[in-house]
Amino acid sequence: MTSVATTPLTSAGLENLMTTLLERFETARLEEEAGNGNKMRVPMQAEIRSLDFWRSIVAECLASFFLVFIICGSFIPWSGHTPPAISIALASGFSVAALTLSFAQISGAHLNPVMSLALLVTRKISPMKALLYVTSQGGGAIAGAALLYG
Repeated sequence: MTSVATTPLTSAGLENLMTTLLERFETARLEEEAGNGNKMRVPMQAEIRSLDFWRSIVAECLASFFLVFIICGSFIPWSGHTPPAISIALASGFSVAALTLSFAQISGAHLNPVMSLALLVTRKISPMKALLYVTSQGGGAIAGAALLYG
């Protein structure tokens, strides 16, 4: 049995590890795109520093917040009566339509982590953007539910 020597991970070592990992992802992505003949994308390090990237992350968080707030809010019996199913269905449909029209130009209006993962699998968005979209969508949904609960 061989023993593996472990070294403590310092902040400089962690930063170096993350930089190396991002560079490897970037070279693998660029090699694949060159092989497929696709147009070149922005490198991950440049993408993460852009204002449009962070604007789209915040937009996805807000879209998920409003989606959960509107749809879950339509289930609440405000005057003591259970809302009819047609009002819940209309609230769901109109909220998805309105949010898609509002946020499509900013972030693509994924509104759902499954949509973000599907676009990641088909390579329409980068892995970094997909990870942050899913995280922000989850945070927005939790915040929308928390506001209704409060």
